[in-house]
Amino acid sequence: RDSVIVMSFYLIIELVNVLFLVLTVKRNPDKTFYEILSSAIGKIGAKIIVVYFTCFLLLKLLLMLSEVKVFFSVSVYERISWDIMIIPLLALCIGFASKPLTSLARTAELFMPLIIISTVLLSLLLSAKVPIANILPLFANGFSSVVEGTLTFPVWFGDVSLLLICLGRVKLSKHVVLKAMLFRVLSVIFVLVFSVIMFATY
Repeated sequence: RDSVIVMSFYLIIELVNVLFLVLTVKRNPDKTFYEILSSAIGKIGAKIIVVYFTCFLLLKLLLMLSEVKVFFSVSVYERISWDIMIIPLLALCIGFASKPLTSLARTAELFMPLIIISTVLLSLLLSAKVPIANILPLFANGFSSVVEGTLTFPVWFGDVSLLLICLGRVKLSKHVVLKAMLFRVLSVIFVLVFSVIMFATY
């Protein structure tokens, strides 16, 4: 039940991370993340940090795939073979990994309206029948469960690190900080609403 609190805590931290990320880009125009690191701590230190982030993201991918498998195979799609679900997902991930980041960005731009509309409609359709009582009351076991969840599940968050690694030479536009924070706040709201629906339903 208190997982919503843990998620909210980490999403707020990610908001702060996005703010620092955008400010870093604004202070270092026409530089990649690697170039920013190299000028700050040297090329050797920059390579060490890039390798660390790469290993972290690979570990995070493996952990998330395994936990998503457990969740959907047990709670949602009990009768569907996991192979049917994982093979297309892996093929998609490998395809994007072998292409420039611009390919992923263009694909996201194409599908973004569809994703937003479908998420909003799905949330509205499900919200009327969501058994909110399933996630209440909060803090029923005190703060111990919140602290335990905060210490146990940090790897599920921190996706801003992916943005750092993939940061290229960004062309700055007007009000870039305001736009980035606005879109991030909206995405946080979508994630929280959808997560509450999932937690309460399943």
